[in-house]
Amino acid sequence: MSLLTRFTTTTPVVFSAQTLRQEWLVSLVVVAFFLVGEFVGILQPARGLLEWVIVPFNLRVTQLLQATTQPFVYLESLHTTQRRVQDLERNFTQASAQLGEMEALKLENQALRQLLEAELPPSNKRVLSLPIVAYGRPLLVGGSEQGLAVGKMVLVSQTLVGLVNEVSPQQSEVSLLSQENGPTILAKTESGIQALVNGDGKRVVLNEVPASIELKIGERVVTQGQEGVAPNIFIGRIAAIKKEPAAAVQTAILEQLVSFYEASIVEVQ
Repeated sequence: MSLLTRFTTTTPVVFSAQTLRQEWLVSLVVVAFFLVGEFVGILQPARGLLEWVIVPFNLRVTQLLQATTQPFVYLESLHTTQRRVQDLERNFTQASAQLGEMEALKLENQALRQLLEAELPPSNKRVLSLPIVAYGRPLLVGGSEQGLAVGKMVLVSQTLVGLVNEVSPQQSEVSLLSQENGPTILAKTESGIQALVNGDGKRVVLNEVPASIELKIGERVVTQGQEGVAPNIFIGRIAAIKKEPAAAVQTAILEQLVSFYEASIVEVQ
């Protein structure tokens, strides 16, 4: 028989019953030895020796792995930083472009404002002034030297609250719509009902409305237009309606969500 034939021929390995019993016996003895050693404490020194050898080895391997991967971590952080810098540069470029557009719009608005102010007559120019209260009188810091005149409208948040009543060089007095002897304003509702607006000492009242006409709660009331008072200036909304059975006219209480005394700044025009 040739050598190749000997090595390529597969011979089945057969274990006898005695051999199997010996293998099982050896395995049981080894397991029993370790169990008894663990119970008695014989294996404790051996475990301590293994830990004394293995722990420094594991620490050294960990340090080597960290030293090996550190360049890759640095390269990854460098790439991330570069990407963030590129994003910041892109955002800065966009912000610069938007800032340029805003500057152009600002210059354009200034030019348009100067043009409009040049075209408007002096009487329509709006003057802003701080309101003050002295001895129960509504006063404005500003007078004839600032361009204020009797009859000019006084607005708070685009709502008509009164008219300028007296003017001195540095100070003006306002006659409020809510005052009992305040100005009378020609007004109309948004549905076209014409009436008069004046005050009862506490509130703004819509008067002289025929009883046959139906008023609506929440309806807007604006100026109709008269000397010194431009049309379509907001006065208030109808909050309550007073109608007597035998009366020919009815009245309505107007709600103004702003107050002269609570405003930090008013508009005079």
